[in-house]
Amino acid sequence: MWYVYIHFKPNGRPFYVGKGLKNRAFSLKRPHNEIHCRILQKYGEENIRVMRFVFSTHNEAKDEEIRIIKNLRDMGIPISNMTDGGDGTPGRKMNESQRRRNKELKAGNVYMLGKNHSAETKEKMRAARVKYFQDPKNREKHKLTQRNKKFSPSFSSKMSDIRSQMKWITNGEKNKQIKKIENIPVGWRPGRVLKK
Repeated sequence: MWYVYIHFKPNGRPFYVGKGLKNRAFSLKRPHNEIHCRILQKYGEENIRVMRFVFSTHNEAKDEEIRIIKNLRDMGIPISNMTDGGDGTPGRKMNESQRRRNKELKAGNVYMLGKNHSAETKEKMRAARVKYFQDPKNREKHKLTQRNKKFSPSFSSKMSDIRSQMKWITNGEKNKQIKKIENIPVGWRPGRVLKK
């Protein structure tokens, strides 16, 4: 079954829309997409939430992917998709020379992939963010930006349905969401730990 999926930041903001089969939605790395890579690096894969909408055909999923991307962009929500959706050919098999060419094109496009910022860099970034929000003008500007972004009723309803099926768990250091029907892994417990 084909599905359309959305990747969300920990604050609930969508940042990527795609379509796929099997575990595509949960294979989070997109090395060809620099913005997506930076978001994963910033928040950590374990903090990214995924929502899926299942369809019976590839064409239905393709049309819905295009529609969701357009709606999010129309609402002014910045997403990391580089196209308007509907790309890709299902079941396409590349020959050896096409695979080699594809590999060459992607070589070197690994911005921060598999790397972590140093503690010093993280502290500089945190300090810059704190300094930015100390300015009342910047705080007000941020509030207005967030307040003016609205989801359509049907989209909000779908997100609400998905959220109602999930629960937060923590191991004391990290938080993640799992389905309510799933068993809590050893070393984890219900709830969240607030990050300082």
